[in-house]
Amino acid sequence: MFWDQFNVKLFRPLCSPHGRVYAQALWFLYNRMVVNWYESTDWTPKDCREAIQQCLLEMNQRIDWSEEDPFELGVTEVSYDETDDASRIYRYFKESGWIREIEEMGYRRIAYMPKQASGLLAAFDDLTRVRRSNIGARCQNIYLALKQALDDPKNNGIQVEVAAEHAREFCTQLSTMAASCRELAHGIMEETVTAKVLSKFFNDFIKGSLLEDYSTLKSRDHPYRYRAATLELVNKTLTNDLLLEALENGISASHGIQSNTDITAQQQSTHETLQRQLRQDLQDIYRCFQRIDEIMQKIEHYRCTMTRRTREALQYAMSTPVSHAQNLDEIIQKVAAAKPAEDDTVPVPSTLYRDEYLSSGRGYRPRRVSAAAEILPVVKGVIPQKDIEFNRLMDAYYHRRAENKDRLRDLIERYLGEKDSITTDDIDVNNLDDFIAFLQLRDLLHDAVPPSGTFYELLEDYEVDVDESKVTENKYVVAPQLIVRRRRKSLEL
Repeated sequence: MFWDQFNVKLFRPLCSPHGRVYAQALWFLYNRMVVNWYESTDWTPKDCREAIQQCLLEMNQRIDWSEEDPFELGVTEVSYDETDDASRIYRYFKESGWIREIEEMGYRRIAYMPKQASGLLAAFDDLTRVRRSNIGARCQNIYLALKQALDDPKNNGIQVEVAAEHAREFCTQLSTMAASCRELAHGIMEETVTAKVLSKFFNDFIKGSLLEDYSTLKSRDHPYRYRAATLELVNKTLTNDLLLEALENGISASHGIQSNTDITAQQQSTHETLQRQLRQDLQDIYRCFQRIDEIMQKIEHYRCTMTRRTREALQYAMSTPVSHAQNLDEIIQKVAAAKPAEDDTVPVPSTLYRDEYLSSGRGYRPRRVSAAAEILPVVKGVIPQKDIEFNRLMDAYYHRRAENKDRLRDLIERYLGEKDSITTDDIDVNNLDDFIAFLQLRDLLHDAVPPSGTFYELLEDYEVDVDESKVTENKYVVAPQLIVRRRRKSLEL
């Protein structure tokens, strides 16, 4: 159990009557000895005592040692007349395991903060610090690491382990965000005080989650941008035995196992363990990205719940309860009926003008029988014919400029003919279809068309490159010159 490996004495200073003073001193030492370690690598006990004394002076803190238990301090007799608080605190920290001392050459002693103590303070620092998680950026790192491993399995196969570790951290952070939103939603739904509801929604949710963690999901590197591509890479790897074998050999080579032949039994066992770990890492990446939809739907559900509850609280705050409105009406009538004193020059407001102080929307209005429904004529608005024609033309233009592989193939074949290559200088733009096809020619650059794209079939027939040293100028476009080459004779000719 982890508790058996933990030094429980570390919590004694924090649970003592002067825990706040000890916490400030520990935090001061942590920043000096661990965070800003480059300023001074070696700390002596004298340096630690001086740092504690400086902290006490800056924080204006003093300890009443009569309230402390001598056995907790690690001594049986305590001299309460001693005025050196820094030495006592340093001794307490050393006895409880926050600071340790080692002997160097000669009589010099070096003080340092052990691993568990510094790790505990680092965990406290992470809990209290407000930081952006950059959840969406983690998806990009996973995709890039996996792509790098598949491009060169021999040298970069170890990147699969890096991608799996990032995927697990990403799934953990996303689940933590969903749990935080669920906690906030539950707190807002159970809260009855309007001011606290608004404070939790605008301070805790809007500033803490929506503008911090949740906003990274809506940025240019949000999860949905790389989700489909990452799942496609994982499926491709799991279904390709040759690629899996190359990755296994690359990971084994990085661990010192060169091949499957001429290896010891221990190395063979290690190789099989690496094979199972590789498949487990790929399956973890797949499961993490499959859960994105489920977790995002939960977050959206909690957001809608909090928004609806906050809207109800605002509506309630903008309306006056009936009992309060009746009491206010009675008080106004009594004040208006009272006679002012002879020396009082301030007029008493009359009930006839109470709507100036209490608007009709916030005041008490008795229920009345609503009027009978009347049959009203339906008035249809007349849209100008000019707007109708303009909308029709715009719809026709939007439909016409959609991607059309036949139009682009016709433009290329019209000017390519029997040639092997042409440039955009050889293409004339005479009508709107030629102009649209001329612009869409840039989509074939560097074969950057996805398999689901409309122009993907054209990559089998044509290759488009750019010559940045030359410029094509015509009546409508001024752009870098494009070179169109034929790969094979089109089947449609």
